Amino acid sequence: MRITNCIKQILGALIIASLSACGGGGGGSDNNDSTAAKLSNGEITNFGSVFVNGVEYNTDTAVFIVDDFVVGGVDTDNFNIGMRVKVKGSVNPDGVTGIATSVEFDDLLEGPVNGAASEDADGLINTLTVLGIPVLVDKDGTSFLNTSYDDLATTSPDGKVLKISGFFDASNQLHAVFIEKKTDTFTAPADEVELKGVITAIGANTFELNYSGNATVTVNTNIGTDLTELPGGVVQGTYVEVEGTIPDKATATITANKIEFEDNEFGGDGQDIEFEGIVTRFVSLSDFDVEGVTVNAGTAVTIPANITTLIVGDKVEVEGTTVGTVIQAVKLKKRSGRYKIHALVSAVTTTSFSLEPVSGGNTITVTVDTSTEMEDKVGVLGSSYGIGNVDIGHFLQVRGFADGDPATARSILATRVRRESVDDVILEGVIQSFTANTDVTVLGVAFPVVTATTEYQDQNNDPIIESLFDTNTTNGQSVVKIKDRESGGDLTPGLADTVEIQS
Repeated sequence: MRITNCIKQILGALIIASLSACGGGGGGSDNNDSTAAKLSNGEITNFGSVFVNGVEYNTDTAVFIVDDFVVGGVDTDNFNIGMRVKVKGSVNPDGVTGIATSVEFDDLLEGPVNGAASEDADGLINTLTVLGIPVLVDKDGTSFLNTSYDDLATTSPDGKVLKISGFFDASNQLHAVFIEKKTDTFTAPADEVELKGVITAIGANTFELNYSGNATVTVNTNIGTDLTELPGGVVQGTYVEVEGTIPDKATATITANKIEFEDNEFGGDGQDIEFEGIVTRFVSLSDFDVEGVTVNAGTAVTIPANITTLIVGDKVEVEGTTVGTVIQAVKLKKRSGRYKIHALVSAVTTTSFSLEPVSGGNTITVTVDTSTEMEDKVGVLGSSYGIGNVDIGHFLQVRGFADGDPATARSILATRVRRESVDDVILEGVIQSFTANTDVTVLGVAFPVVTATTEYQDQNNDPIIESLFDTNTTNGQSVVKIKDRESGGDLTPGLADTVEIQS
C-alpha cells in the first residue's frame, strides 16, 4: 500500500490539513480558478504580504495564528523567513498572487539539545539531537531567531531549548528550515517540550507517538493529562500534538501535560493544494512520495523543464489536486539543488543578476522568482531584501539548480539568496571540464588551478593528487566544490585554493 494510514494522517496534518474546510470535495476545480479555495503549505520566502510556494498572498483580511494563538499580523514580530506555514485562501489566474484567509505557524518540535553538535567536514551541516530526533541544521539553508549556526555548532549547544520547523526525510531526520532558541539552559520540569505525531501502540497509561511515519517516541499519560482538546480521547491513528515534560535532556519519553487533536483531513477528490516537502520514495515521475504522500506528476509542468527523475532526499514543490489518496500534480518544481555560488554581483536586471566568481572571467546568470527566498544579512533590509535591492558589488550566497543540461548550463534558478559580508568565493556544481594545471569549469566558469598550490580533496575531504581528481570525476555528472579563500592558503585572487569532489 502506497500510503499507510499512519503516514497519511501525519502528512494530512502537516501538508494537507483542513482541505475539507477549504472548499469541500466533489467535482474538482481548475488550479488557476481564483474562486477555488486552496491550501498552501511551505516555507515563508519573503514578506510584503507573505510569499509561500511562489505565491504572494494578500493578507489584509487574513487571520494570523502562531502556536494556536491569534496574533496581530504577518510581520517579523510574529513570523520569520523560513517558517513552514499553512496558508488557506485562493490563488489568482496569474498563479503568483492570491488572497489569504488565514496564515498559521506551529512548530513540529520543541525541546532541549542533548549532547554536542556533529558537524560535517565542510562545516556546513550540523546535526543535533532533540527528543532523540536527529535535526539537521544547514548553514546556508536554515533561518534563525535568537541564535545562529555558529551558536549551535562552534559553541556547545547541549541543553539549549529549541523550537524547530522543518521537513522529515526518509531516514527520520528533521531538516530544519527555521530554529528559534527559547533558552540557553534546559530546566526540568519547568521547560515544556512539544512534538506532533500519530498515536500508535496504546498501552496502560502510555502510547507511542509516530512523528515521521517511521519512528516513534514514548508518551506517558496520567490522571492529570489535559484531554479537553482531544474530544475522542486517546485513539489509535489520531494525529495529535503532545505538550509535556521530560526528566532530563537525555530522556525522550514524554510525560504528557496536554494532548491536543490536530486537524488531519486528507480532503476529498478535487481539492486544490500546493505543498513543499522532501522526496521519500521514487519510482518514476508518475509514482513517488513526498513525506509519505504519493504524487503523480507524469503529465505535470516541471521546473526546470528537463526534469526526468528525482532522487530520495530532493526537496520539491507540488501543485495539484487530490484524487483518492494521490496528489495528481499539474506542476512540479525543484526546491533544492547541488549548485552553490558565493561571489560578487557584476550586473543586475529586473528578474536576474550575474555573479562573477573569477574577476574578468565568465559570469553566471542567476534568475529569481516568487519562490526564491531572499534575505539581507548585512544591511537593514533583512527579509525585505528583493531583486530590486540587489546591486553591483553585493556579495551573495546563492543556492539553486541548473537552468538546463548541467553539462552545458551557464545559469541557475535560485531557491535561496543571501547577502553576506565578503568572504570566500565558492562555486559548487556539476563539473563540465578539467584540464590539469589549467582550469576546472563549472557553469561555464573556468576556474584557474595550479598543480603546485591547488589542493585537491576526495569526498571525505582527504587530500588527493591532481591525477586522482581527474580519474575520479566525470564531466557532466560529478559534483565538485571550488573555493578561493579570503584568508589562509595561497590568497591569489581568482585562483582555486581547494577543489573538492562532492559526489
